[in-house]
Amino acid sequence: MQSEAMLPLLIYELTWKAMWMLSVALPLWLSQRMDSEIAENVFAIGLGVVLCPLAIPWGYVFTNYVRKAGDRWK
Repeated sequence: MQSEAMLPLLIYELTWKAMWMLSVALPLWLSQRMDSEIAENVFAIGLGVVLCPLAIPWGYVFTNYVRKAGDRWK
């Protein structure tokens, strides 16, 4: 039950970490300008990108946000 209450925080964490990886780390890596300090950050943030989806209660998300019927608009 507690993980459902943490769902917005987990989604936020996953989103900003993925955005950082795409907007900061990927261009530096493609241009071969990544130094050791950035590489440490890439590892730490990349670990979060891998672990956040493991902590998200996907059964709850699927049941309450994908399969649940929404209210009709008036």
